[in-house]
Amino acid sequence: MSFIRHDLSCPNGHRAASRLYRRSDGPPLCDECSAPTSIAWFSGDGPALNGFGTVRTDGALLSTGDFEKHKRALERQNPGKRVKVTNPSDAQIDSNIDTRRQRVINSRRARGINVEAVADRQVAGLEQKASDLDRGKIASKDVYSDVAAVKNKIQRTINSFKNSA
Repeated sequence: MSFIRHDLSCPNGHRAASRLYRRSDGPPLCDECSAPTSIAWFSGDGPALNGFGTVRTDGALLSTGDFEKHKRALERQNPGKRVKVTNPSDAQIDSNIDTRRQRVINSRRARGINVEAVADRQVAGLEQKASDLDRGKIASKDVYSDVAAVKNKIQRTINSFKNSA
């Protein structure tokens, strides 16, 4: 028994984001009007490119040829609609990460967690990792770029908690 998660929409314009259902049963009927639903991608959980010649979609890794077949099948199931695959820009990815980080911070605050203490622990752990990389305690192919990446992450962590204060 396998399950799958899709955004669903019905012909009456109702939408259900990231709906989990049994793959063998097919998409469930619309919760609001009981009309048949079809797969849609509007919440950002669509297929993503995963290296040269492969695509990750529906939790599976497909060759680009298989993905094209999958794409054509989706377009047949949704007449008049085209499947458009786009790669987000670096700015969009950074914005999404910042948005998620802010949601986590707000959630922790709502639960009474001291987010400044969490930030201090995260920064301390990252600084220790940078130190371990620098001293050779952690194996690395390119120590300098790894240390720079960790220091960049430290700065982003500090900035994200500063911006949320």
